[in-house]
Amino acid sequence: MQVDYTAILEKSVWDLLQYKKNGTMDEVLKTVMEALLKAEQKGFLGYHERERKNKTHDNKRNGYRDSELFKGVSKHFRVKIPRDRLGLFKPLVLELMKEENEKMNDLIFKLYVKGLTTKDISEVIEQIYGKSISTSQISIITNNFQKEMNAWLNKPLEEEYYAIYIDVLRIPVRRDTVSKEAFYIVLGLRKDLRRDIIGVYTLPEETKEGWSEVLKNIKVRGVRNSLLFIIDEFSEIEWAIIEHFPDTKIQRCIVHKKRNIAAKVRFKDRKIILQEFDYVLNMDDPYHNQKEAIKKLDLFIDKWSKIYPSVGRMFVRKTEYFNYLLFPFGMRRMIYTNNWIESLNNNIKRTIKIRNSFPNPKSALKLVMFKCIEIEQHYNKYPITSLLPFKDVLDNMLNKDKKPMLQTH
Repeated sequence: MQVDYTAILEKSVWDLLQYKKNGTMDEVLKTVMEALLKAEQKGFLGYHERERKNKTHDNKRNGYRDSELFKGVSKHFRVKIPRDRLGLFKPLVLELMKEENEKMNDLIFKLYVKGLTTKDISEVIEQIYGKSISTSQISIITNNFQKEMNAWLNKPLEEEYYAIYIDVLRIPVRRDTVSKEAFYIVLGLRKDLRRDIIGVYTLPEETKEGWSEVLKNIKVRGVRNSLLFIIDEFSEIEWAIIEHFPDTKIQRCIVHKKRNIAAKVRFKDRKIILQEFDYVLNMDDPYHNQKEAIKKLDLFIDKWSKIYPSVGRMFVRKTEYFNYLLFPFGMRRMIYTNNWIESLNNNIKRTIKIRNSFPNPKSALKLVMFKCIEIEQHYNKYPITSLLPFKDVLDNMLNKDKKPMLQTH
């Protein structure tokens, strides 16, 4: 049925102006929208109101429902949306408006995750859409990400990972004063050689109980086994790993250890002490093994702890620094450090750097989560092809019926 929208609109606006001389622009907008909706329903049903003799099917009008709030010139308003008995009428006008709002909300999310403040976002939206949107409205829109965030936090995980990396990201958050809050990011190397961002966790403090809750969450979501946990110098985490993953080895990040050593010694000794520590690691020797590494480490500690007693105290469980030597030579540089997460953290830090600090931990966590989801959907979807030559060895190591292959070159 052909509908003359122009005539309908003209009549509706004329009627409003005739019977309500002081009608506001918001009332005109409301009238225009309701007229368009009624006209669209007329075209959909194929007959004018009160002209049921022209009906060609059983469907008919069925009253109205109220819309969500629309932003007018000076205030918000609702419109009456015509309904049909069979519930088939979907007004195109509202669908177009909904699509436009979704595009705008998506842009707000993307600007937020790029690190813009709510004030900056408000100015951008006004320039692009010509709409004035308050910072509180932007906060409401970004808070709607909570549902997606919760789904991502609880997503099912793989049963087995070759390695699980854990690193910390410290973000300035305002409380009474600005201080840095710790956000722990967990990443897994899957059997298809792709990487999962397993989750982002906050801990009031690093205790066995706190870490146990993190690992319990990972297990509940499906993880049964991993060959290696690659971690920094976190307190008490080793006891939680032993509790939940007793067969998994722990690898302390060597890169972080070298930084810690450098921070504990005088500048004049720094170069030589790091060179000697590299000799302990001996990364270029495919035949280097744990026994030799620990022997060299003992000599290193004996020498330098006489000058720097703290060096000796830095290596409590020595094997945890050399478990990478149980793996094929060609992949050791990928697992003796958690640099993969450091790369991820640096990507997030570039976004955070735009802001001086966050108003609360929740807003910081929200941004970290959104950035992780964005990153995971893009560059983490591709396999690490350089690990393909070692896949069979790693699969054998995961097989509990076989002993781990200690030296494969």
